[in-house]
Amino acid sequence: MGHHRKQLEYGNIRITDKLFGEYVQKVSEKIIPHQWKILNDQLEDSEPTYCIQNFRVAAGELPGERKGVVFQDTDLYKWLESVAFCIAGGQGREYEALADDVIELVGRAQETDGYLNTYYTVNEPDKKWSNLVEGHELYTAGHMIEAAVAYYQATGKTKILNIARKNADLICRVFGTGEGQKKGYPGHQEIELALVKLYRVTGEKQYLDTASYFLHERGKRLSLIHISEAKLFFTGDGRQRRLGIFPGVQKLRSGIFTITYRTGKAEDSGRACGKSHVYVLRHGRPGCGMRGHRDAGSL
Repeated sequence: MGHHRKQLEYGNIRITDKLFGEYVQKVSEKIIPHQWKILNDQLEDSEPTYCIQNFRVAAGELPGERKGVVFQDTDLYKWLESVAFCIAGGQGREYEALADDVIELVGRAQETDGYLNTYYTVNEPDKKWSNLVEGHELYTAGHMIEAAVAYYQATGKTKILNIARKNADLICRVFGTGEGQKKGYPGHQEIELALVKLYRVTGEKQYLDTASYFLHERGKRLSLIHISEAKLFFTGDGRQRRLGIFPGVQKLRSGIFTITYRTGKAEDSGRACGKSHVYVLRHGRPGCGMRGHRDAGSL
């Protein structure tokens, strides 16, 4: 299965062409500081996100309830991952100290068993893992893990990586086919790819195994979900029969290909390649792109 291939290190990648190189520069110089203001609700013409505030509430440093959409935490993780990519690309080193402070805050918001989600920690602590479609706990965890891996690879610092491992260890204990484990899979794909990335940098096989579990469990059953949402988020009969929402499809396929590469099980990549091939034959031509649809981001 081509195990001679080696992934490029982020620090060895430079994007310098006139088109995308300009955007890379803008991300470092303009977008990251602008996003930081949004995360802290410092822009008068922007709707409040409550993002940083939510982590401080979850950490017990501020009173009150957690506000914003249920997956609001991911905005901070995406910001941190962007900082990591900038640092790895030779820019954005000035944000490292700020990122380290963010990581400390995230660590303070994490529960002792590894659970990390400001919404459920503050607002509904008795309903954890009860709604895998709309709760977005696994989706949110996936973005945190991806940010952690990227920051570790960019800086060599292990604080956020250890936070991610503690959270991933909990997920591996909670989900699976063993006695007392929950059988289910995320509504929005993300955790699959994230766990594979964590496996790459740690060598901990349980992360790869759990990613594979989520992949193969998808479509087998409609446990822990709302049936009405299944047409948007789930596949059927163990195959990608229903494409689901557009970002999730791409993340799922990335996870499929990566798990296939790591495990050598070619049938998984065959499912993904086959569906992509059918999609092109029915809806486009070779070389065409895919885009999201207005209906809840479906493909």
